[in-house]
Amino acid sequence: MPSKIFARLKTSTLIRSLLLAPLLVSALFCSARAAADPYREAALDMARKLVLAFPPAEGFVVSLPAGEVYLDLAEDQLMRPGMELLVYREGAEIVHPVSGDVLGRYEERLGYVTLTEVQEKYSVGTLVAGAKEVQAGDRVRISARPLRALLLFLSESPSVDAGRLARDLTDAADESQRFRLRDEPEWLPRLKEMEITIDDLLADPAALRRLGEEGRADLLLVVDPGTVGDASIGLEVRSLWTGRILADFRQAWTVVERPAPAGAAPAAVARGFAGRETRAPREY
Repeated sequence: MPSKIFARLKTSTLIRSLLLAPLLVSALFCSARAAADPYREAALDMARKLVLAFPPAEGFVVSLPAGEVYLDLAEDQLMRPGMELLVYREGAEIVHPVSGDVLGRYEERLGYVTLTEVQEKYSVGTLVAGAKEVQAGDRVRISARPLRALLLFLSESPSVDAGRLARDLTDAADESQRFRLRDEPEWLPRLKEMEITIDDLLADPAALRRLGEEGRADLLLVVDPGTVGDASIGLEVRSLWTGRILADFRQAWTVVERPAPAGAAPAAVARGFAGRETRAPREY
């Protein structure tokens, strides 16, 4: 596949994002404590965890001894083992043809590196299979732009109103300014057109990558609402570029069982396409 070309992120944008991240987390945390609505409170807490798990960061490849990749990103950039960073190489300047202004630089995507060790002044990782030849001086980043994520409920539970939680989680993600979420009705029809089932999507990294390319998204957020009596909701984050699981959270849940519609089965509904289209797409 030919190399993709992207404009360089401005340093000022990255610094501004790093400075704002703790404030955004603090605001979300305070809002969650003040919220009277349990759905809103759970959504804000999940958004806070996501912001902490995916801080914007940009650095350099320092060396590549014995197949490992050493980076100049460290603990103070909130790095942690398991994080996934894009590796890229800067090219020529992008010059406006009329004004002559330098707009940025062309970029060649080389692949991804997964962190395995984080120290005070550096971190160590391994290249994901399929990466191009990487060398010292190449750059790495977790994008400072809002990360685009697709929301998927693993099943439906009588204990959780999936539509209500999806709306609150999408709103909380927007408020964080770090994520942009798309609920199932906005992207599942395309998955059906691709003839990929939800089970195939969760089992096949290639299917995840295809969905990411066609849906122009970075992450898949898989919500497991559990069954009646569960005290928590699961939230798994999968990369739509490599297929890896990047994070896995449990969110406390105390809402009592909600009344089931007349004729509805009391047990959780198995994952699949059936019935999911009844949740209206979110309006912007």
